[in-house]
Amino acid sequence: MPKQTFLNLPESKKNTIIEIAIDEFAEYDFTSASINRIVEKANIAKGSFYQYFTDKLDLFSYVIDSIGVKKMEYFFNNELLKEKDKDFFIYLKTLFDLGLEFAIKNPRFSAIGDKLYKNDALRKKIYGELETKSYDFMKQLILQGQSVGSIRKDINVDLATHLLLHLNFSLGEIYYKTHDEWHDNEKFHKLTNDVIDILQNGIKK
Repeated sequence: MPKQTFLNLPESKKNTIIEIAIDEFAEYDFTSASINRIVEKANIAKGSFYQYFTDKLDLFSYVIDSIGVKKMEYFFNNELLKEKDKDFFIYLKTLFDLGLEFAIKNPRFSAIGDKLYKNDALRKKIYGELETKSYDFMKQLILQGQSVGSIRKDINVDLATHLLLHLNFSLGEIYYKTHDEWHDNEKFHKLTNDVIDILQNGIKK
């Protein structure tokens, strides 16, 4: 977390530093990203940076947290996700669609996410607590789906939760690898429709 010195800065200066950091982490992976470039572009002394953040990892963690907040706001400002009794598969498709929409509308965030997913050790360090929250969220969705009758009650809930979370990560990887081809919504709606079809109907003939 940033130090109180950073939190006490004027909002405009905080935003400038974070926007420059986002640009840096979007262009370079974590190892190659440079504090020197960030402070030079932000027009602050390097010593000042260390009064704001402990180190580069501290800054990167704050950037990831900030992106996560923006993504959650994007999700839960959507009216479809406010209907708690919605069919599980409709709800899940909405989550998948919104995740891909967010990635397309925020290419810098997507670039950072792409690099982070390729760095397993860093991802686990950054996402440790977040992955636990994501697991709990998905598990509650499945339990809710069982309660309203859209999911079988005899499934292994923990296994289903694990598989759906990794399916979500896989959708992100598909986007990261092919994002230059995604010029409108039609392609990802087709993708998420196919995913939901396989989940609902299986692959057995």
